[in-house]
Formats: sequence, structure tokens, C-alpha cells
Amino acid sequence: MPDSSSTNSRSRARALREELARLNHWKLDPTARWHLLEEYFTAAAGSWTTLDKLYSNVPHPMRGDVADAADMAMAVATGVAMGYKRILADLSRMRIGFGQAKAPALLVHRCQQCLARILAVSYLSFRPVPPNTWFELHQIYLLARDSGIANTPFSDQTPGFTPEVAYIQVLLLALANPYGFLPGQISLALTFLGDYAHLAKLTDTPPVHRMASALAVVPISSDQPPMAARKVEVPEHAVVLYLHCYDVVFAINRHVQELEAGTAWPAAEVADTISQPQYLSFVERLLREWGVAPTRREMRSAGNRNVVVCAGLGSIFRSMLDLDEAAAASGRRRPRRCPRPSAPWSTRPTAAIRFGWSRCRPTSSCASERSSACSKPGSARCRLRSCAGCASTACPATRASASRC
Repeated sequence: MPDSSSTNSRSRARALREELARLNHWKLDPTARWHLLEEYFTAAAGSWTTLDKLYSNVPHPMRGDVADAADMAMAVATGVAMGYKRILADLSRMRIGFGQAKAPALLVHRCQQCLARILAVSYLSFRPVPPNTWFELHQIYLLARDSGIANTPFSDQTPGFTPEVAYIQVLLLALANPYGFLPGQISLALTFLGDYAHLAKLTDTPPVHRMASALAVVPISSDQPPMAARKVEVPEHAVVLYLHCYDVVFAINRHVQELEAGTAWPAAEVADTISQPQYLSFVERLLREWGVAPTRREMRSAGNRNVVVCAGLGSIFRSMLDLDEAAAASGRRRPRRCPRPSAPWSTRPTAAIRFGWSRCRPTSSCASERSSACSKPGSARCRLRSCAGCASTACPATRASASRC
């Protein structure tokens, strides 16, 4: 039987859904609608955590009360988002002369919060994102950008949290494959994004290198999430934004090094819910999803290096001889070493012996002693048919010649 707390949460969510549906059908002044929605938003936010616990860690497909809780959570988030979008649409029509639309930063923030809540419910319940959710997120950010408030803080208590930073957080969360998160890791990802999302940059000009690993394409004119630039081909005249994650990746790389060295720990608000190895694995997963940082900041310089493809040990031997001749012609001698076998030659394969022969060229004294000492039919030296300098340990008669090879 479901406990009373879960039943009460679903009952409150159902009642809140009905109230929001009636409010969205009424024709009200935008200011009055805003005051009512703030009350409903506070009540809805208080039940989000309880509802998420009911459906975020259950086997699928969901049935019964669990599926009903997910439906209620999605319905409440959709109803609140609809109310704030109506206010934003009404205020956008009120223009001063022919100027830009009036859109308060707090109203944009509420719209972004509600749409992000819809995404969170979809991720937690493993359901597809409702249609037009991403398109509305893109358009709300563009409205804030056109109004000149994209970098305006929502309040004095959070000076660094702007509509652009909130939008980047949603984009980075979508790039991190949120459907693959373990239960409870979405909240950890949001805490992590609060510390690093401000380092990412959004631009509308295409970069020089579009196949970079820490670059994402944001299709703002469609109902699609952001995609890694290396996985998609952008048309020449497409209306897109580019999300640069280089600084985020470099900062996470430093954080990973500090975690491995033992000089950094998880944040205080999540330290009680995750261990140090689990946190390190989670951060490394985010690093792989957002793009592994290159080993250098500068571009590679062009080089004049030849590449030789060899198939078979014979071609490898001839190629190495050509390298020796080229080095001798240029006055640079390559150091030669005779590899020391770690086991008797009788236990090593013939291919390995021949490969070792290609690294050592016998002298004339080795060749003369080989012909005189290894001419006995049926000896180990004659069966191996290798270099006297490299295979002298297999023939007792030519061991003394190995030091001169």
C-alpha cells in the first residue's frame, strides 16, 4: 500500500494541476496573473522533491501510482510554464514606441525554470521531452538577448546568475546524456553546473575549427537539443549558436587532477550523499561528454614527415635498411642494439628471431665464424637460419662471436 505522504503529494499535485488549468483559461491582467502564479509556483516547488522520489528510481515501464506521480509532476510543470509564458507574451506586445519588448529578467528566469523542470521530469522518468519545449527555451533566450537582459542578474543575491548562464546550464545538462545518469545524479550535475557553467561561451559566429571536441551546436530555430559539433554537419546558412566549452573542460581537468592528488573534495552540499571515488567517476564522465581538452592550446604546426606502411616482416626489414642508408647518407648514424633474449632461442618463435635480426647487421668477422662454426648439419644454428650475432646463444660454437656483433 502506498504511504500517506506519497498519497498526499499526488493529491496536492492533482489539485494544483486543476487550479492552474482554470487560471490559464481566465483572461487576467498580467500583473494579477503574475501574483497568483508566484503562489502556485511556491506550492509546486515544495512538492517537486517528494514527487521525484516516487518515480525516479523504479523499474520500467512504470505502472499504477508511480506512473500517476510522474504524470502529475509533468502536468504541474507544464501548467506553471504555460502561465508564465502567457505573461511573457502579454508583456512582449507592450512596446514603448518602436523599441524592444519589455521583459523583466525575473519573468524570463521563471519561464526558464519551468521549462527546465519539464526537462528534469522527462529525464527522471525516462520519457521523451514534450514537443516544442526546446523551441520555447531557445526563443525565450533569444528574447532576453534581443531585449538586452541576457547578462542581467535576476537578483542582487545572485549577481552571476543571468538568463544566459541559466540557458547554458540547460544546454550543458542536455549534452551530458542525462538519460544515462544514476538516481540522484541530476541534482549533483546541477550543483556542479552552478560552479562551472559561467565559463562556457555562446556565440553566433561560426568558429574556424568546427570539429573541435569541446564545441556544441545549438539549433535555435528548431525543436532540437544542442549537439556536439563533431557529430553533426551544419549547413552554411543555418541559424545556430555555438557553445564553446573549452574553459569548462580545462577547469574540470584541473579539478580532476586535484581530486586525484587528494587536494580537493566534493562540494559541501553533496559530500554526505556521494563518496570520493564515485564523485571522481562522475566528474570524469562529464568531462568525456563535454569534450576532452586537447593537450595544447596552440594549433599543430605543419610537418614534413614521411609515413611508410609495411606489410610483413620482410618489408619491415627492408624499410629499416632504407632508414639506415638514409641516415648514413645524411651523416646521422642511428644507434644499433642487439636485443638480449629473455628466454632460450629454442622457446621463442622464428618470427621474433627474424625481427631481431632486422635490428642487428652482422660484421664480416661474425659471418666468417658463422660459416666455419655453424656448418654442421642438423645443428640448432642451421635449423634457425638466423644471424650469427643475434642467434649465437642458440649455437654453442658461435657464442664467442656475439660480443663482436
